[in-house]
Amino acid sequence: MSNTKAYKPRYKHTPLGWIPEEWEVFTIDELLEKKILTGHLDGNHGGLYPRAEEFVSEGVPYISANNFADGYVKFDECKYLSPEKAKQFKKGVAKNGDVLFAHNATVGPVAILNTKLDFVILSTTATYFRCNDQVLSNLYLREFFTSGYFVQQYERVMKQSTRNQVPITTQRLFYTILPTIVEQNAIASILSTWDEAIQKTQQLIEQLKKRNKGLMQQLLTGKNRLKGFSGKWAKVPMKEIFERVQRKSDVGSEDLDVLTISGRFGFMSQNEKFNRVIAGSQLKNYVLLRNGEFSYNKGNSNAYQYGCVFRLDEFKQALVPNVYISFRAIKEIDTTFYAHYFRHDLLKPELTKIISSGARMDGLLNVSADDYFAIKVPMPPIDEQTAIGKVLTVAQMEQKLQEQQLTTLQEQKKGLMQMLLSGEVRVKTNINQHV
Repeated sequence: MSNTKAYKPRYKHTPLGWIPEEWEVFTIDELLEKKILTGHLDGNHGGLYPRAEEFVSEGVPYISANNFADGYVKFDECKYLSPEKAKQFKKGVAKNGDVLFAHNATVGPVAILNTKLDFVILSTTATYFRCNDQVLSNLYLREFFTSGYFVQQYERVMKQSTRNQVPITTQRLFYTILPTIVEQNAIASILSTWDEAIQKTQQLIEQLKKRNKGLMQQLLTGKNRLKGFSGKWAKVPMKEIFERVQRKSDVGSEDLDVLTISGRFGFMSQNEKFNRVIAGSQLKNYVLLRNGEFSYNKGNSNAYQYGCVFRLDEFKQALVPNVYISFRAIKEIDTTFYAHYFRHDLLKPELTKIISSGARMDGLLNVSADDYFAIKVPMPPIDEQTAIGKVLTVAQMEQKLQEQQLTTLQEQKKGLMQMLLSGEVRVKTNINQHV
């Protein structure tokens, strides 16, 4: 970094480790006592907690942890209270510039409140920290709250409790590292460069996700055709394209690569028994959820899970619970086209019909293999399948590269933050420093 200078200053030991001797470590409580923080309250409203009918379409924002994004508040996702109702609150009344910390249910997200309003109201999920900007930068404090120094403190508290929250009284026991205000501003400025790059990359990824979703919807259904292709697609039952892969109950001890598909992917077997699926060496094998022990509710589309989850490309055999069905192609197809088709959840409308009509009285799902194979899927000409598969694979690769870039930026910031907040690397300023 051109604007930093690595050297060995005189250090002192603190509850958060070694820091430069001119820096300080204070608890939140001590920051309040010294007026470095001028306010620290959560949105615990007690009997004033607003009822659903008290929210209005516009007015004073009622902010929860779910409204935090990229270090700021997304006001377009907030609920609102009338000014008359909002003025009744005595706690959780946050103002412009406050640093907000999500402490309940969703713990960890941090945001700076940027508003022209006189005040906003926080829900029970958020706490505000009001800085004396003569000695404490809110931008620095926001960065510190996302650092390992602070995260480790509240994670230790959460491990000791079954409740996913960090009460305000506990927050006041947490330590903070306090450089000089000049260095705070310089540190925040450097880290904000990474924040901006991370935010831009996240926005790009979201744009790519939307583009890819639309691209798959158009190309995989034939609504939009690639140049050079025309004519109506055939639509045939899956049983005319695929056959089930035979199961064997004896796992055996062959020296083969084995993939275990288990509950860590979000699907649980009806019993503990696993069956071996001999997948063979060709890259034309799929695993599809067969049935599952999930609550069924017609009004809640998220109450069940189903669909293609794996393409067994690199395994000679797999251990598969009996809630899955495995199958492979019996006709010449481009497997990449169908991998995109299944993963895009284009079977969902048909599966929803099956589930809605076939749910058992106990509310559990039970979709048979015959039901799956009766569903009709498109079968474009093989050359068009291949062309579509290539387009979608390139589009997904572009998204994956940006996701890798995001991970790199996040790791870079994490390492840089550790060096800057510990004083291992000092920022050049106009103040005198030990060299």
